[in-house]
Amino acid sequence: MSDQNEKNQQKIDRLQTKILNNIDQISGRLSDIGSSMQELVLEVTRNLEDNEFVIQDIIQTANDYRERKNEIEIPLEPLQFKEVSDFSLTIKNLLYDLGKQSRVWIPSLSSTRGAVIFKGKIRELSYAIKNLHSEWVKLEYLLERLTKIIAKLEG
Repeated sequence: MSDQNEKNQQKIDRLQTKILNNIDQISGRLSDIGSSMQELVLEVTRNLEDNEFVIQDIIQTANDYRERKNEIEIPLEPLQFKEVSDFSLTIKNLLYDLGKQSRVWIPSLSSTRGAVIFKGKIRELSYAIKNLHSEWVKLEYLLERLTKIIAKLEG
């Protein structure tokens, strides 16, 4: 193996290690979102009895999230590019859906009587979603770098 090929292989190995670490971070963020969402559901059902529509929207969002999270296949070693790409796309779609659903019930929840109670839980959920988004962006960046190295080797 030439020195150049050896250097490229080392770059690929380092990137795969970073990708594995990033996937672990994403997995943790998915759990954080689940916990935050469950806490919000408990808080809303406990303190908001007069607005059944908002309660149902939040419960539906939490149930949808839980189902989607259970369907996500987290790539394991040895990493396959297609599996990691599919995982990234799944996370992207999940983030999009969470944003879309949140835009429906957060304004409703914020305008209800006693909305101050929920602000902390909403911030917590928002923070967890932003962290997931940040980790997903890192994964996309690492995949792009890996693709460039592989393209360079092939070309």
